[in-house]
Amino acid sequence: MTSNATPAPGRNERPARVAPAVRLRRGVAVVANPAAGRLRGGRSRGRLDAVARRLGAPVLGLDCASAPEFRHCVAEASRDFEVLLVAGGDGTFTDALNSERGPAALGYLPFGTGNALAWALGLPGARGRYLERVRRGAGRPVGVMRVDGARKAFFASIGIDALTVRKYNEARMGHGLGRYALAFLAALAEHDPADLEIRSAGAVLRVPRALATIVSKHPFYGYGLRVNRGAITDPCLHVRAYDRSRLAALKALAAAALKVAPTTGVFHHGAAFTIACDREQALQLDGEWGGTGREFHFELLPESVRLIL
Repeated sequence: MTSNATPAPGRNERPARVAPAVRLRRGVAVVANPAAGRLRGGRSRGRLDAVARRLGAPVLGLDCASAPEFRHCVAEASRDFEVLLVAGGDGTFTDALNSERGPAALGYLPFGTGNALAWALGLPGARGRYLERVRRGAGRPVGVMRVDGARKAFFASIGIDALTVRKYNEARMGHGLGRYALAFLAALAEHDPADLEIRSAGAVLRVPRALATIVSKHPFYGYGLRVNRGAITDPCLHVRAYDRSRLAALKALAAAALKVAPTTGVFHHGAAFTIACDREQALQLDGEWGGTGREFHFELLPESVRLIL
């Protein structure tokens, strides 16, 4: 009688190694945050579906009920697809950065309010060309910022701007720039400026009574306002701090409105630095509330994400 069973290995033979299952990866998927402000309306959902049809891509994530669920969705999709087009605001993209991602490149489809990252990527006026780059999947390795050894981000600020973010999120009336202006006035009445130090590689820069401190991987704030130097592809972080000087503040606002690099304030750039304050200050990360503290550490994680530029 014959048998087709595989014979057991001899004493000096090793068992045959079973090849691991291969996880096939496909082209592009759209991952959308259902909580993003502009994805709540039917018209915006129609635009989202139109982009997905153009790319031949599925839309994932619209059934997520929380930020952890969305990050899990991104993590799973990043192992199945070569490119993920993240639809939402700057905070949505930061959630994607902070997921346990696989090897997928990330692109950005702005559906938020300020959409600072859209300006850093040159999206306004060039969305069609950008979608073609998404289709080709030619991602470029780009560094991101890590804050206090944990959360990754492209843009952070300490002081009145961060407090304004909290006031904006708490407000129930208005939207866009009008709501932001009201939130800023409320923050201005509450903000208690700190004397701070920017410590980097043995050097210390002091800023008395700091109104706002910006730490960024790209130079844009929401609505296309340019508030720092540099570009998203730079191999460093940029920090700029402003004291309560009215003249410096007016110059900074004028530069932001004209979308030119500001020249006022205390400026520094490098791969890592610590900002120490003499009293509690607010922190925001990519337009999301980051809590309060007296000391914040920022470091560059070089080439940590493949980004569609």
